[in-house]
Amino acid sequence: KKNLFIGQKPIEFYFFENKIFKFDKSSGIWSLWYSKDETLSSSTGDINVSDDNQLKLIKGDVVIYIDSEGSVLEESYIDEPEYLEQIPLKNGYFIVKLIDGYWGIVDDENNYAVLAQYDMISPINVKYLRFKAGNKWGVMSIEGDILIDAKYNSIESYSNGEFVVTKADPSKLGESISEKIEI
Repeated sequence: KKNLFIGQKPIEFYFFENKIFKFDKSSGIWSLWYSKDETLSSSTGDINVSDDNQLKLIKGDVVIYIDSEGSVLEESYIDEPEYLEQIPLKNGYFIVKLIDGYWGIVDDENNYAVLAQYDMISPINVKYLRFKAGNKWGVMSIEGDILIDAKYNSIESYSNGEFVVTKADPSKLGESISEKIEI
């Protein structure tokens, strides 16, 4: 249950059994109360509302969930990595870019299928991904199996089982040649 009191800052109060939670919308600060304004915890991001409408309080290495009935559930807190980008794939996995700039592939529980060691990973189609290692490009399956090593300047297209790749022309300095590679 939430109430907004007129004449005050935009504050929402959530009541669960004998617990009272306050959210100051202007500052983004949650406060966990028990009685007579006794604040147990107050800081930005400590308390969130989960997707299934439970209050989620993170304290140290424990997560406390409180549902609308006032039931309390505790579980271990696992710090999930933050991604700058997350691209879903058709197989239920995600291409992710980490804060350090490296790309990898994770499942829905953040377990790595492909370690974050590439400079870029991007989908070509539903079956293949292009990846960059250093300044060269290669191709992998969406399961993470390397199909074409990263030794090309570019991977342009895919059709009829062939990729068009570009590499430096050894006979002409500074020029490139294209060729088709079949998988």
